[in-house]
Amino acid sequence: MAHTAIAALARKAAQGTLEVEDLLRVASKPAADVADALDALATEQGWPAHPCFPAVPLATWAAVVSVYCRAGHDGLFEIAREPDMLPFVLGLLEALKTDEALATVVRIAGSDAIAGRADARQTGAIVSALNLAAMNSRSGGPTESDRVAGRNFLHAASARVGNADQWASLVCALRFFGDETSLDVISACPPLPPHWEPARKAAVRAIKRAARRPG
Repeated sequence: MAHTAIAALARKAAQGTLEVEDLLRVASKPAADVADALDALATEQGWPAHPCFPAVPLATWAAVVSVYCRAGHDGLFEIAREPDMLPFVLGLLEALKTDEALATVVRIAGSDAIAGRADARQTGAIVSALNLAAMNSRSGGPTESDRVAGRNFLHAASARVGNADQWASLVCALRFFGDETSLDVISACPPLPPHWEPARKAAVRAIKRAARRPG
C-alpha cells in the first residue's frame, strides 16, 4: 500500500499536478509505513509548510495525514490543540467521511482547550466541520451524546459567528444536532442570502420532525 500510494503522489508531484485531495486520500488506509514514506517524500520534495500564495502548504497537510496514520483520531485531537493546525485537522476529518471522524469533530467542539479558545474564524471552521462530518456520516448522524455536545457548542457559537456563510453552516448543522431549544437560535439568525434561506427552513423541519419521533 505504502509503495503504491506514495509512488503515485511522487509522480503527481513531479508533474506539478499534486493536490491536497491526493494527500488526503492516502489517509483512507492509515498505516505507519505510509506515514514514514509520506514524511520522506515531503522532505525530498521540499514542500512548503506555511501558506504563502500561490504555494499550498503541502508539508503541513502531509504532516497531519502522517499523524493520523500513526496515532489515529487521538493523534488528530492532540495536534488540533495547536491553533495553526486546527484547520488542517478539520480538513482531514471532513475528507474521511466516517462516523469516527464525526465523533472527533464533536470532541474538538466540546473541548475548552480548543473550541473554548477559538477565535471567530476558527469557530466558523468547527461549525462547518460539524455540518459536513454529520452530513457525510455513514450512520446518518451523531450519537445522542454527541448530539448534545455538538448542540451545546453550536448554541454557544451562535454568539460568535460573523457572516452569512458561517450562520448558514450553523443552521445546517442544527439539522443534525438541534432540538426544540435550537429553534430560538435559528429564529435569531439574521436574514440570509436567498440561496441560503431554504437551509433555514430545512433545519426547522428536521428539528420538528425529530421532536415528533417517539422517545
